[in-house]
Amino acid sequence: MSRAFAGPRVLAVIPHFSAQKELFERVVAAAQGQLSVAPVEIVIVANNPRHIPEILNTPNTGLRQIRPPFNVGYAGALEAARKANDCDFLWVLQEDTIPEPDCLSVLLSEIHSQTGEAPVAMVSPFHITGEGMKPRLVRGQIWNLDEGTRTGGIGGEPPTESVVVSGWSMQEASFLYLSGALMRATALREIGGFDVSFWPKGYVDADTSFRLLRAGYEIVLSKGAKISHLVRQGSSEHPAHWESLALSGNQQRLLSKYRALGHSPSADDLGFDAAQALALASGLADFIDAFGEQWRAEKDAATPALEEKPPTPPRGKMPDLVRRIGRRVKRMLSST
Repeated sequence: MSRAFAGPRVLAVIPHFSAQKELFERVVAAAQGQLSVAPVEIVIVANNPRHIPEILNTPNTGLRQIRPPFNVGYAGALEAARKANDCDFLWVLQEDTIPEPDCLSVLLSEIHSQTGEAPVAMVSPFHITGEGMKPRLVRGQIWNLDEGTRTGGIGGEPPTESVVVSGWSMQEASFLYLSGALMRATALREIGGFDVSFWPKGYVDADTSFRLLRAGYEIVLSKGAKISHLVRQGSSEHPAHWESLALSGNQQRLLSKYRALGHSPSADDLGFDAAQALALASGLADFIDAFGEQWRAEKDAATPALEEKPPTPPRGKMPDLVRRIGRRVKRMLSST
């Protein structure tokens, strides 16, 4: 949905996985409330084929949608929307983030008003929790990639001045979170978009920030734009152990990716692509969730005999992707 007046074209991208109906409609309404600021197209990426948001089946909402055949992950959803739409700025939202009414206006003002030597590629809002205006602890982080450790945070309190991040090294690599960030489409094209190998989520914020800084851009933590991040409210996430595997794998992927630049002689020799193995294992969570729902439904509806023997999915109905993932994970586990 967009207005007919001239101005920067903004693409608001909202990846959806499992947010509850009421919360997700609040998120979409908050994005639609920014339409007086600039021509805004709102694109929802339905990343869970088993849980399509109801609003996408409602006519005349003005929303655009992308429906991948399976969960392509957070970075995959952003990249799919970026490639499919022409815009000047990409505004990254999440299914549990609600921008303040003036959020987009402030972000646009700041990305145009920065006058440093390097062009600004991204402005990130300050995040608050669902508990009023209490700030989250950090809105960005500083890493020593040589050591593989976090050395500090950015924006522990609401900034009185915008925090400008520029420059990059293996010893001091800073990043800001993508959630709520306004990003220049030209800068994203220059660095090749989002790296979809950070699947399903985690550390794509760091990777995108690092690549923008290495390309000579600045990134900025806004002093005035705010967004509420209702973390995990109304969202049924993967089991904690699967999520931990995915995050650990993506952290290792991040470290290996930048150590491969030659800055560190102590780069890990993984022997095989452990990060991808972990990502594939995490992907089985989709199948486990689906099978668990089927088992519970059949157990509740059928005879007590079912309690002794769980049903098996009929052959041919299990998605080919899940079968391939299962075979690959088994091969990798047997070879280690």
